[in-house]
Amino acid sequence: MSEIIYQHFIGRGPEAEAIIAEANAKYDAFIEAANAFKQARGYENIWMRGTSVGGPVFKEKLSGKDAKSKGLKMDCYVTEGYGYAPHLGTKLGTELNTALDELSKSSIDRGQFVVKKLDMRHEVYCGRVIGRTVAGFRDGVIVVKVPTGNGDPQNGDMPTPPPWLVPCKESEALAALGR
Repeated sequence: MSEIIYQHFIGRGPEAEAIIAEANAKYDAFIEAANAFKQARGYENIWMRGTSVGGPVFKEKLSGKDAKSKGLKMDCYVTEGYGYAPHLGTKLGTELNTALDELSKSSIDRGQFVVKKLDMRHEVYCGRVIGRTVAGFRDGVIVVKVPTGNGDPQNGDMPTPPPWLVPCKESEALAALGR
C-alpha cells in the first residue's frame, strides 16, 4: 500500500514578512467589518462555518416569534450561546442573508492565502486519501507542507517553490511553528 509523501519548506526574511503582513491585514480588516456588522445590527456575536459567516449568536435563546420577527431561525449551539441563520422565508431573513454573503467575501483563511500567494497549491491522490498543500506562519516564519506524490503520474508535478523557501525536515517545520 502506498502513502502520500510530503515535503516541508521554511521561509524567512522580507518576502515571508510581506506575505504575513498582507494576510494579517486582510484578517484584521475582516474582524473590523465583522465587529461593525455586529454593532450595527445589535448582535452579541457571529458564528462562522469555515470562512463563511453563518449568522448572529445570542446568549439567551430567542422565542420563535422573536427570531422570526428578526428574520432568523435557530441553527446551532455554539460556545457563546445560540447560533441563528437567516430565515429565507422572510424579507428580513433574505436581506440578512445578502449582508452575510457580503461580509463572508471579506473573510480569509490565512493558511490558504499563503498557499495561493506562493502559488504552491497541489493535490495528490492515493486511493481514498487526498493530500493537499497546507501552510502556516508564526513569528515571521512561513512553513509549507506540500504533497510530492507517491509515484503515480496522475498526481502531476510538485509546484516549484520560490528560492527563499528552503526545504527542511518535518521536525524543523514543527519547531518553527512552536510545536
